Amino acid sequence: MLNRRLAALGAALALAGLGATACSNSSQTAALTVGDEHVTRSELFEELDLIVSDSDFRTAALGQGIDANQLKGPLHGSFNQELVGSILDQRVRYLVADDVLRTKGVEITNDDRDAVKKQLDQLLPKGSKSLPERYRTDLVEGLARLTKLESTLGQEQAVTALNKAEATADIKVASQFGRWDRDQLRVVPPAGANGATTTTAPATTGGAGGTGTGSGSG
Repeated sequence: MLNRRLAALGAALALAGLGATACSNSSQTAALTVGDEHVTRSELFEELDLIVSDSDFRTAALGQGIDANQLKGPLHGSFNQELVGSILDQRVRYLVADDVLRTKGVEITNDDRDAVKKQLDQLLPKGSKSLPERYRTDLVEGLARLTKLESTLGQEQAVTALNKAEATADIKVASQFGRWDRDQLRVVPPAGANGATTTTAPATTGGAGGTGTGSGSG
């Protein structure tokens, strides 16, 4: 059910089932690694915190009637493991989308990004600028990639291309958050996860600032 609700934001942008991502070039604090690109723990928790704390963004991303407490774990500072897995799944898809676009010789333009910004402004009561700057940049870039891929290949072929890329990409997930299941093409919870939750990293944990959704971003 949560996975379906996470599709709301992407569906509104003609990108069903896909959400936000961020990436940095430091593997030392990586929550997720796809090839030579990384999503840091701090970037992951930034998005999780945003979904839980910002009711407007939560409504846009998950739909109406989602209580923030549903997304938290039973321990202080923890999140529902299904939410964490869904966010990581979506970030995987954003990163492999960049690879697919490059193989097709397709580039993201500023017009593509501007179109996504306008759609976000329509979805969010305070507009896209109400989002944290790093996250907003990554969200726009990721959604622009998927929009471009879908407009280039068509929805069905775009999904097929993304699934094929996920099946062959070198994807690693930090054990704190689970592991990548190549057969299911998704992140599965860590072994022995208690109550299907994952605990946030200490406040001092972080990484380099995000550099977009991938080193190949336009």
